[in-house]
Amino acid sequence: MSKALEKRVNTEFNIGDRTGNTGLDRMREVTSFMPDSGVDFTVIHVAGTNGKGSVANFIYEALRNAGESVGISSDLVSIKNYNHNIRVNGECITDSEYLRIARGIMRGVDVTPSEYELRVAVAIAYFIEQDVTYGVIEAGIGGKFDATNVLGDDVSVITTVGRDHADELGDDRESIAERKAEIIDPGSKVVSRVSGEPKRVISRVTESVGGEEVTSIADMSFFRRDDRVTFDVVYAGKRTSSQLVAGYQTENVE
Repeated sequence: MSKALEKRVNTEFNIGDRTGNTGLDRMREVTSFMPDSGVDFTVIHVAGTNGKGSVANFIYEALRNAGESVGISSDLVSIKNYNHNIRVNGECITDSEYLRIARGIMRGVDVTPSEYELRVAVAIAYFIEQDVTYGVIEAGIGGKFDATNVLGDDVSVITTVGRDHADELGDDRESIAERKAEIIDPGSKVVSRVSGEPKRVISRVTESVGGEEVTSIADMSFFRRDDRVTFDVVYAGKRTSSQLVAGYQTENVE
């Protein structure tokens, strides 16, 4: 949404700050509109210390270019066009759509969500309304207690593990890896380029919940053109091409 509408939503709903680990009970109430059986769209959940934004957008663009109906929920807190955080098939959610869905959600709950929790809930409701086939969901902080973890993953992606938000996630990379790995659900495909002890933690969590580690969910190749990197992707038998802004991002999407 625009900054003006962001302020309006914050004021109208008296929403709280995005601070601390409050668990998922509040978020479950905010998303009580979801069917008990879960959402119908395929959930691709992306977490990690670095690279999760570019990976989420890469997956979204690859699916969109392949002709799939796909939504993305990003966590781009610094962008001027706030609507860009919620997109479906190349179009941002409008101010009026956001406000209509947010009002509908808030009428049905007795809790006060944070701005982030409400935004994630709006994205989920919007994807259901738009009948998308895929929903690419970028996690915010960590994974276990992040608002996005109310969804059941079909594909869980963990990009990197570093010492971020140690006060909430733990003081070492192993503890942080475990928090991020707790986005993994039974039966989900797990993709990660993490190595060392954090990788062993992710593998242990995957096995314990009944997930499946895979090396990739698509076949891809890269080539340079005009200081950008173009990638070809074959996913579900369909080929698509797109570009990365910087060469170092190939490590994120491989």
